[in-house]
Amino acid sequence: MSSDNASESSARSRTSRNEAKRLKKEKKEKNVEDDKFERMMKAQENHFKSLQTQMGGLSGQIGTVQDSVKELSGELSTFKNETNVKFQKVDDHIDEQKKVISQIQKDMVEIKKEQKEFKEKPDFVEQSGGGKVSGAGSSGGGGGGKDKEWWEIPRNRRKIIIVGGFDYDTPGEDIISTLKEITVNFKDLIVDYQSMGKLASVGKLIFKSSNAMWEMLKALKGSKLKEGLWHGIISTEEERLIAKRTTIGVKAIREIYISKNLVPGGKDIKKVVDGDWNKGLVYVKPDKKVTRVFEKPKGEEAWILGSEADQLELGDLNTILEDINNATL
Repeated sequence: MSSDNASESSARSRTSRNEAKRLKKEKKEKNVEDDKFERMMKAQENHFKSLQTQMGGLSGQIGTVQDSVKELSGELSTFKNETNVKFQKVDDHIDEQKKVISQIQKDMVEIKKEQKEFKEKPDFVEQSGGGKVSGAGSSGGGGGGKDKEWWEIPRNRRKIIIVGGFDYDTPGEDIISTLKEITVNFKDLIVDYQSMGKLASVGKLIFKSSNAMWEMLKALKGSKLKEGLWHGIISTEEERLIAKRTTIGVKAIREIYISKNLVPGGKDIKKVVDGDWNKGLVYVKPDKKVTRVFEKPKGEEAWILGSEADQLELGDLNTILEDINNATL
């Protein structure tokens, strides 16, 4: 009996020790898990604090960005308003130029009618007062026999000035009245004032002679008879095209001479680079030698380079020549 009790007691003792070891092991493992959990919580807490710090920084940045966006929106609004004003000014300028072009086109129609009128009546032009002026197209001041038609006379020897720019369908008597008013200082040089019709936009000044016409033109020195009106010696379409192309060439070569400092000291650029607006010629004369740059061969429509133009070393003259040949009325 006592042997059995001893065995049982020994077994319980072993069990108790094993249980104690197991509990100690579990406690140790639990402590490890608790430490691990605590470290994880600490890490999460630190991470959360870091996020809070970052969020605070981001909030500040977002506020700054919002302020910048607000400022930029104000600048864009101001820019938009300024741009709208500028574009409106451009649109207004374009509209004004369209009106000018439209008026010129109407004037051209009147001038074509005038050319037809001269062809039908080459010996005279009708006066506004009902009389006639003999030899209206000639360079002289009368004389017997049939006068040459105006387009048969060299342009610089004609004696008719065309004045355009009046409103479309202006009464003829108003045009004549205006012509007399704006040429009052030259009335002794003029023999007649005319309108292209009962309703027109172009008028004419008939001078005593070509010398009388040039006396007025020289006195004007390139200025207008009246703001809004233009004037010029009566010309054919071909003559006007030659003059326009000559102007393009002369202007381009003058710009080159100025940009390259090729104008001899003390000389006028207009004397160094010049043209013949009647023949169709652009030339340079920096010294005694004259060199043709562009010219219109007689009987030909297309312009060409002068034979010695390349020796001037002025750059790409072919591009300018192309502009000249592409120009139209």
